Parts: sequence; C-alpha cells; structure tokens
Amino acid sequence: MTIPKTWVMRLNTCCLLWEVKATPAKRLINTDNLSGVFAEVCPEKIDMDGLLLAGRQSMHRQDKMPWAFHEFWLRDMEHANGETAALTLDIRSDTGENRPYAFFPGCQLGAASPALVLAAWDELLALNADKRIPLSGMILRCCGAPAEWAGDEELYAAALDALRGDWEALGRPALACACPSCMRILGVRAPEIETISIYELFSSKARPDNSSGDDRMEPGDDAISKYELFSGEAQPEYSYGDDTPEPVSDAMQTQPTGLEQSPSRRSVEPANVFAVFDPCAAARLTGEGKSDTLRQSVRSLAKAMNLEVLPLPVQERVTRCCGFGGQPECADPAFVKKVREDRAAESPLPYLCYCMNCREAFLKAGKPSAHILELRYANTVDALPGLSPTKRRANRESLRDLAGARIARPCSLRHPAAGGTPAFPIKRRIASSPPPPGKTPGSWRNRGSAAAPQSKGARRNTARV
Repeated sequence: MTIPKTWVMRLNTCCLLWEVKATPAKRLINTDNLSGVFAEVCPEKIDMDGLLLAGRQSMHRQDKMPWAFHEFWLRDMEHANGETAALTLDIRSDTGENRPYAFFPGCQLGAASPALVLAAWDELLALNADKRIPLSGMILRCCGAPAEWAGDEELYAAALDALRGDWEALGRPALACACPSCMRILGVRAPEIETISIYELFSSKARPDNSSGDDRMEPGDDAISKYELFSGEAQPEYSYGDDTPEPVSDAMQTQPTGLEQSPSRRSVEPANVFAVFDPCAAARLTGEGKSDTLRQSVRSLAKAMNLEVLPLPVQERVTRCCGFGGQPECADPAFVKKVREDRAAESPLPYLCYCMNCREAFLKAGKPSAHILELRYANTVDALPGLSPTKRRANRESLRDLAGARIARPCSLRHPAAGGTPAFPIKRRIASSPPPPGKTPGSWRNRGSAAAPQSKGARRNTARV
C-alpha cells in the first residue's frame, strides 16, 4: 500500500499545530535514529524523521513521554554541561583580539578518552604558536543533542543558549568540531555559529613536528606501525555496578605510553587497510558542499597517515546510522543491536570512524574499529572501550581539570562555578510520587523535584515503564 504524500503532510501539520492526544506508539516513536535517511530513500521525499521528532516533542509537551526512554542521556548531558565538566578556555588573554577558530570536541570524545582531546588540543596549540591556525580557545560542553532527540525543546534551548554564551565570550569564532553530530545540529539550530571539522584543519595544515611541510608519516612511524585494534570479540556492556572511578588524572599527568598497555586490546598485523564508516550526520550537514568537504578531509588525513581506506558499498550510496542517533537504545535495545550488527557486517575490514559514538557502537557489536584520532596519536594515547557511566564522567572531569594545564602562560578560565554560564538543572519529566503498589519507599527512587506538579497521565506512564 502506498501512503499518499498529502496524508503525511496533513498528519505532520496536525503534530505542529495541535497536540496528538492519543499516543499508542510511544516506543515506536522513540525507536527512530533521526538520521535523515528516510527523506533520501523515499520516492516522495517524505521526512519521516521530522514527523517522528515532532511526535516526541508533542509527547513531551503533554507529559506523555516515558522518562525511561531518555532520562539517562539527559542526565549525562546535565553532567557534561555542569560545573564539574564544562569549561571555556580563552587563550587570547594577552591581546584580547578575535581569532578565527576555537576547539569544540563535544561531550562524548572526552568521556571516552580525555587523552585524545588533549592530544588534539596540543597539536592545535602548536599550530597556533606557529601562526598557522589562529586559535581563540576551547569549549568543553555538550551541544544539546540529547534534549533535541528527547523532544524537550525548552531544555535544548537552555543548552544552546549556554553554548552560545561561551561562543560569544571567545569572540564568535568558528568552532573546530571533532563530532559530526555537533556540526549537523548547530548548522540547523544555530546557523550563526560557523563550524568546521578538525579533520579538515589537520588535513590542510602540516604537523607541527614536521618542518618539511608534508603531513605524510613514514612507514616506520609508531603511530602507524605499532597501532593495535580492539579485539573482534564483543565488548561487555557497561558495568553499572562498578562505581570506582579510574585514576584518570594520575595516569594522564604522566604521558600514556601507548595502546599496548590496554588490557582490552590485542596486537594485529599493521595492514593499514580500513573501511571508512561515514556517520549519518556527516552526510547531512547544512551548507553547500560541507558534507563532501568533511568526508574528503577524513580520507585525505588517513592517506597522509599512510592508511589505505576503502569505501563501504551501501554506506557510500546511502549513509545510514550506526544505531546511536536519536538515542533509541533504552526504548528498543533489540532494534539498536540489529542496526549495529547490520552495519558491522557490511565489510570484513576493520572500520575507520571519525565519530566516537560510531566507534563505540561497533565495538559493542564485536567489530574491530578505531577512531582516526586514535591512529593519529597512537604513540601517546591509550583509549579504553566499555567504560561505565561513572568512569566516563570521571574522564570528563579530569579533562576539565587538565585542559588548562596545557597552556604555558596564564589564560582565562570560564566555567559555571566561576561566573560563567550558570549550570542549569534538568526539568524532570516525572515529579516525586508515592511508590507504586508492591514497592517500599526505600526501593522507589525519587525521579524529580517535589515542587513540580505531576499529571495523572505522568503517574500512569511511570507505573507502566
């Protein structure tokens, strides 16, 4: 049966102008990856992703969104934008002049490996010192994607306003992003904030330690000949019972020695042949030619590192999601697992990723994969997969504490605890409520503020989830 395009347009208009009172497909609406692929493959160019996102927003406005579907990701965003993890470094304190670029690594790269962020920051600082990349500073926080995907428009606006305040404090520079999802969301929701990928910057600039001006590494370079890939065995899921943080700060004060120290890695022959996996956000950036520029810069950077990258047959034609986008894992874990496995089976080669979410999704599926920055800094950086949420947050906090120490001279530190953009609490979807039948007060966790009112529908949703 073919659904007429006019029907879908009318339904979309209803979602935008009136609230859809009946929401029987809560789980289905929250299972979509919101990758944008529907509009590309549909003969009628129907944007089902936009329709489902409008459905999430309508559910949130009516307090019909089950809190379990997005609460974990929203709390993770709250931490990334809180006073223990968010930070703005202004290195223009000597002159105060506006400079074209500021480093914006995003929240997931630092949570997975603070050392990767610091290594890229060191390289940008060296290029800034050599007057090849004028740099104004660095911003550590989340772009607000979890709130956007959860349909919480008010919370997303607060996250975007906080980021915009940090961006203005640095003189409105172009944000050099390490995350394609940040580039895509900012391009749509904050077009005044110009973005560029750090891979484009690195592919067009010489390495600071190479006076010849050639970014190509020699075959014997440790970053190529001694790298290791993660084991092809499936990585364990997050261990929520292990709340002992890694001694990240102590390990990073002395430079890590290499990937071989990771207990979750094994040595492989340095074939240097990868299949490059383009994240869904990279194919749908706002701006003419911006997606092609990003994808080509990653391939040029890999070639300069003596890596041979081969295309994925289907992914080259239709760039699909790894399963992380839209955060459907809590709503439908089986769907996300199937998506990961399907993407991982597209090629027997290990995957070269430039999105940390893609890299970790494939490791959970048992697919050997590596982030391009892991290979670029493989002689000094050690990154571990499968970290618990507690350890990921400890990584962010250590990154915030250590980032300023990378500056040899005094700089301006701006964060919520020191007069910067104030931290904002999450407006809980579910307020405090008595425990459900059969639950004791001690076993029922408080899901929100006692002052916040709770609708009858919200209480029913709480009991059902």
